[in-house]
Amino acid sequence: MKTTTRTLLVTAASVGLVATGASAQAAPADATRVLAEHVTVQVMLDGAMSGARGNQHRFTYQTDTEGMPWPASAMKITSFFCPTGATVTQTWRSSRCTHRSTRYLRPRSADYRVSSTMRSAVVDGTLVSGSRRFAADLTLFADGAQRTSNHGGAVRREVDANVSGTVGGARVRWSTRGEAWIHRYETVR
Repeated sequence: MKTTTRTLLVTAASVGLVATGASAQAAPADATRVLAEHVTVQVMLDGAMSGARGNQHRFTYQTDTEGMPWPASAMKITSFFCPTGATVTQTWRSSRCTHRSTRYLRPRSADYRVSSTMRSAVVDGTLVSGSRRFAADLTLFADGAQRTSNHGGAVRREVDANVSGTVGGARVRWSTRGEAWIHRYETVR
């Protein structure tokens, strides 16, 4: 009886495939812990607003007030009455517009939510200023790439957003819809 020996040629490519197959399971991503989630909205609202006099309103809603010298200024509605053709922006107002009121809003975390992907957020609570209440129905949609920075030992993720919707019945002015941001602070474990 004659014994034959066969030699199997193993190529580098087949070894690579076997090795890749063995390690094809993705390594788990670094686990993160969310420390805080925030939204910033700085838009103009047009139209009558229940609870505020005027027809054009500066709306500022910034939930991250850490380090601000006067945190109350981060959430407010400043209302103006403007005749036809006159306008107000976040930084300027026509001399034909009359300031009617400034209402400072009480911060409540229940009034806003950020999605787990940070591609959207909502401000959909009842915003409170003293005895006045303003129904908010705003939706923020991410518009662009996420930016990441180191912020005091935590990672800050931020993305620009477009906002649409109403506050107290007044609608977001189309030309200011891009003045919004979604951001989150997290630690990497």
